[in-house]
Formats: sequence, C-alpha cells, structure tokens
Amino acid sequence: LFVVAMFLMTAPVNNITVRAYKDGDYTYEVVNRKAIITDFNASISGKVVIPSNLGGYTVTSIGVEAFSNCYNLTSVTIPNSVTYIGNDAFYNCTALTEINFNAVAMDNLSSKNSMFANAGKDGEGIKVTIGSEVTKIPAYLFYNCTSLTSAPELPATVLAGGCYHSMFSGCTSLTTAPELPAT
Repeated sequence: LFVVAMFLMTAPVNNITVRAYKDGDYTYEVVNRKAIITDFNASISGKVVIPSNLGGYTVTSIGVEAFSNCYNLTSVTIPNSVTYIGNDAFYNCTALTEINFNAVAMDNLSSKNSMFANAGKDGEGIKVTIGSEVTKIPAYLFYNCTSLTSAPELPATVLAGGCYHSMFSGCTSLTTAPELPAT
C-alpha cells in the first residue's frame, strides 16, 4: 500500500489530454460538454454563419485567434449560444465588412478584448449589427479595429457601465460619434 501511495504521489497530475475535433471547416474542443471553436479553415471566403452546434455540442466559445488571418472572410454572424470570444478571434480578417452579433452574452467577454484588431478593408468600413437582446458590451470590444468607420447602433438595453467610449480606442477611421443608448 505504501508503494502504491508513493507512486501516485510522484505521478504527473497535469496529464490532461485535450482532443481536437473537426466538423466541416471548424476545429473545436469539448470542455464540460460545450464546444469551443479553436480554428477555422482560413481559405474559406465570403459570409460565415457560425453554427450554434458542432458535433452535438453547443458552441459557447470562440477561442483566441480562432478566425485570425481569414483574409477572405467578408461577413460573420455570431450565434446567441456564444458567451465568450477570445482575444484576437478575428484578428487580421482584412476583407471583413460585416459583423452580426445576435444575442451574444457580451457580459462574459473579456474587458480587454481586441477581437477585431486589424480587421476589415481600410477605407471601406465594417458594418456592425448588435441584436436587441444584448445587454452589455465589453470595454475594448473594437479596440484597434482601424476599419470601423461608424459606431454601431446600440440597443436601448445596453448597459455600458461607464466604459462605452473605450470600446472604440484605436479606431482611427471612426467618423461618426458613438451615441449612448437611452436609459
């Protein structure tokens, strides 16, 4: 018994195996029976509607840099099942012209998130739609999104918590001032 106990105490405890799954153009991991998109086929062009389900698991997260360098991605729609989007998730998506947030639970997004940094075509602008179900927006949501030319219309339900204006830090092409929602 003593020998078994000594073996167990010296065995590595951080040998957790994470398996990557493929479903079409998506690579994902499953944690707590929920899917986390970790990669996307960068050669895909055009509009992408991220599925709310992969391999029978609800998609709740888009991982860090999951869609980065998808140079031909022009439009992305994020489903309401997503409650977390990692930093630089859409970094360097230089053809991106449209972003649609349905009912993303943005209150769970990182407050220093820069998911759209360097995204979009310079001079063409990115159209952003935020669904009426969204109640909170993280402080740095569009940080360094240099192609954002006009602030998105925010639903009346948005509770900015005093950090609203910092969400556009580094948006050097922004030509329209953001309007705070009515309280």
